[in-house]
Amino acid sequence: MVYRGESFSREKFVLYLADSIEPLTKAEAYMNDAQFVSELRQIVGDLQSVHCLSSEDVVILGSKGCIAAGPRCKTNEELLSRFMVLGARDNFVKSVFVRLKVLNSELLHIRDLLIKHNEHPNRGNVIREKLADTSRDISLLKELQQYLVESLQGFRVPPLPAELSGRKMYSFLDLHSRLKDAMLRARDLHKLIEGAENEYRTLVKMMDVVGKSSLEQVVKFTKQNTQDLVQNSLTEARNAQGMQMVNIMMAGNFIFALIDKAVGGVENWNGSYDKEWLIMLDRNFPLLIFGFHVFAFILWSWLLTSLLNHLAAEADGYLNWRLKMNRKIDPKAMTAWASTKILISSSVDIDRTVRPARKMRKAYWEEPSHSRWKGPAPLLEIFYDETNGFLLQVVFSYQKTKYATPPAPAPAPALRPASVAPIGPPCLPAPAPIALVHQIPLVLPADLTVGRSELTQPELLNLFQDDLVANRILKSEDRLLLPEFDADAIAEID
Repeated sequence: MVYRGESFSREKFVLYLADSIEPLTKAEAYMNDAQFVSELRQIVGDLQSVHCLSSEDVVILGSKGCIAAGPRCKTNEELLSRFMVLGARDNFVKSVFVRLKVLNSELLHIRDLLIKHNEHPNRGNVIREKLADTSRDISLLKELQQYLVESLQGFRVPPLPAELSGRKMYSFLDLHSRLKDAMLRARDLHKLIEGAENEYRTLVKMMDVVGKSSLEQVVKFTKQNTQDLVQNSLTEARNAQGMQMVNIMMAGNFIFALIDKAVGGVENWNGSYDKEWLIMLDRNFPLLIFGFHVFAFILWSWLLTSLLNHLAAEADGYLNWRLKMNRKIDPKAMTAWASTKILISSSVDIDRTVRPARKMRKAYWEEPSHSRWKGPAPLLEIFYDETNGFLLQVVFSYQKTKYATPPAPAPAPALRPASVAPIGPPCLPAPAPIALVHQIPLVLPADLTVGRSELTQPELLNLFQDDLVANRILKSEDRLLLPEFDADAIAEID
């Protein structure tokens, strides 16, 4: 995380132990000679200091490592290795500081996105992803800072050597002050990380405000759309009432014309065709003729209104039941099973706002007729996540009005319910009694009866899940059970 996936390219602190160095000269020559400085910079980085322990031993310190040449340097290898450990820790602290600068830059970018969140419709998702990445980075940096402090606290400076060369090396390496500086910088990291964390919390609060404002905007639009729908519904109701009045008036005109045609009125009047009784009746009993026309008008309007109401009731006789499943399935088996159906409609929706992109499928079909449905076959509409393999929602649509079904075998006369009368023509054997919602004296063929569906919603759900289990789409242990069904089911009646 500190090196952003390039840990093999990180800066390293190296130690070179050599028996001798050529040319061996004074320490000032290594620092002042341009040729020496150029060659040494390629190995140990920028030169910091050069120390001669004796006429044969020299130690060259640089920003990326050190060179210890001479026979006495090997005897003080512990001091050099501890110096190398502190140098590596110092390089890591520098890398963490650089990573904190990158993190602060990302936080500033997120703040800029929050200020300009209205410029792009998907900016909210981008900001949430960046905030999630930033939160993860801050948590990891806090852990790294704690590990770094613990490692420095466990660092032990070796004792002062007895040899003169070792004492000189102990003096210019100055491990105590280097350890103190490293500990100070490691603790400073904690303050910087706390500052980044506070900035992150501020951005989260800003995101909450942006989310609330977006939600308020959605609520405002929803309220406006609802008001428009209510107004349109009232307008449609008024138009329907006016249309009903027009239908009644047209029906009156029709029945008046029909009566006039039937009795040979003025529309059939000609010079050779005369009905004296009609003229005499119209002249002598005008109120009777007027009352007859009014009665015919009322009767015809009532019949027409009853027919229209009956057709509307038949059109509204379906139950739409939406059920949230959220069950793990085999998406390939589900797609193969849906392909065997005669689909009324199907669609695929790819959501690229999440990673990885999620493919959502919808299929809508009518089940084949079967006696297990206890009436007309239902219509099924399924929504499932093909990428993650989840059945999200199922919509059942089935007719809740009366339907014709083959009768069951007639039971013994003693077991027939007294409250339900069989229906059938008088010349044919009576079919088996069934439970009717409305006792309507209809005359049907002998092999059909009229009744309401006895298929309950749990039974419909179980039949659907039986098909899924049989086609190896859903596992038996993942079925939606009745207690859970009662809590999650949402039914809507249209």
